[in-house]
Amino acid sequence: MKDYKLLRVQFVEFYKMISDILSQIIDIDVEYLDQWEKDVYVTPCELEMHFPPSFVDIMVHLISHIMQEIKLFKRYMGILKGYVRNHNGSEGSIVEGYTSKKVIEFCQDFKSVGVPITHHSGRLEGKGGVDLKITIPTHEELQVANLVVLKHLKCLTQYVDEYIDMLKSKYPGKEHMWCINNHNEEFSRWLNKKVAENDVDENVKMLGHGLDCRVKSYQGYNINDYTFYTKDQD
Repeated sequence: MKDYKLLRVQFVEFYKMISDILSQIIDIDVEYLDQWEKDVYVTPCELEMHFPPSFVDIMVHLISHIMQEIKLFKRYMGILKGYVRNHNGSEGSIVEGYTSKKVIEFCQDFKSVGVPITHHSGRLEGKGGVDLKITIPTHEELQVANLVVLKHLKCLTQYVDEYIDMLKSKYPGKEHMWCINNHNEEFSRWLNKKVAENDVDENVKMLGHGLDCRVKSYQGYNINDYTFYTKDQD
């Protein structure tokens, strides 16, 4: 009879221990856990005195690890619960929040405090910087490009007017459109001879020599504190 009473007391203690853990898991005193940890080893051993070994299997002994798990995890659970934004996917919210926190902590070691300085600052000169390619256009394309440049530069306005006046005086019977066509075809060669025979501005002399037959192209270009990219590069 005493054995039955002792067994009943052991079951009651075991049940009370589990009930206390489940009911107070959110607010457990750490000092109280130390006493529970001592009792949780004794109670399964006492049960083994009254039941065959097949009853006291590994699941009964797993209770001895509960106290250690509670001590390690219970305080951090409150932090993880703070990451939950969507209760329909609480696990995903915890993973996303935890990952974001770790990324921020990692970046803090490499990012200085303050507003970052743009790497485009000071790039005012107009210079290509990404994926240089050199192409060689045909002679006709080069002549058209050269004519467009010569016709739209203010420093060459006096030379354009001089050439038109020369044509009109040399061919007074020709129409204005003929003069324009002749200007488009012959002006670059006339300017080349003009700058070679006279003392002119250095920029005008360089323009008179014509364009470089090698055309440089870039996928990115820096100018006026901005960097512009082509669609393929972007």
